[in-house]
Amino acid sequence: MSATTDTIATDPIVEELNTAIFAFLLVKQRYPILMATAVEMDRLRKRSDIRRTANSAAIQIMRDSFDMLVIDLYSVRERLTRNGLFELLKQAPARLSPTPSTAPDSYLANLVTSQIRRAATRLNGTDHPATLAMVEALCARFIKDTKPLDDDRNRVRAHRYQQKRDTSDLFIVLPDLQGQIDIMRRYLEDLYLVITHSGHSMDLADSSGHLAEDMADIIVHGSINAACNYYGLPRKTGENPTPPRYRYARKQTLKNATGHPDVR
Repeated sequence: MSATTDTIATDPIVEELNTAIFAFLLVKQRYPILMATAVEMDRLRKRSDIRRTANSAAIQIMRDSFDMLVIDLYSVRERLTRNGLFELLKQAPARLSPTPSTAPDSYLANLVTSQIRRAATRLNGTDHPATLAMVEALCARFIKDTKPLDDDRNRVRAHRYQQKRDTSDLFIVLPDLQGQIDIMRRYLEDLYLVITHSGHSMDLADSSGHLAEDMADIIVHGSINAACNYYGLPRKTGENPTPPRYRYARKQTLKNATGHPDVR
């Protein structure tokens, strides 16, 4: 979280907003790993001497994680719209009004006030004091902008084997999910700025390391050991005490491989 420019008193609206943001961050942090794994899988599968999938259980786990990512994003959406933040704002619409910053430094106060006004205009359609009608319109617009999550979650993933018709047109492919994540992020950033007069980082530190590469190798090759054999990694012996490391051998083998993900 960035440095606070105004004192934020603990209240139900701020607490509910913080809860929604924390849930959103926990959910969306899985997306870069899934995306990177899909890219790595595509790189491997473009090679003519490789099987498309040697570990079907691992790829099913990845698909299940993708399903849960969409389902959990939808859950955050519902937390905001059903008896959550938007309902609280309907009871106190003035909280979305673009009030001036009270930061002690005049330059900072003017800068933050300008940012608050722009964010309030994006949310309310105007920089005038917010009304109940504005909050209701905001909620309706948020629901409309995130409707693809509703369609995918409720008509594809959560009830996949109960469909009476082909619902593949409602399935959000992995690269396209970024659009829904970005929409939710923009709403939450603007809401936080207007309500608290402060900014909130919407990113978490990436500690996944080489997880995406390892996952791709496990899925496509079957195991890390099979991947080491494919990349020609020699065993450590008396005659060869310092063989090249796995990641170096992998990089050298795949240095000309590129691709684009389309995980379904």
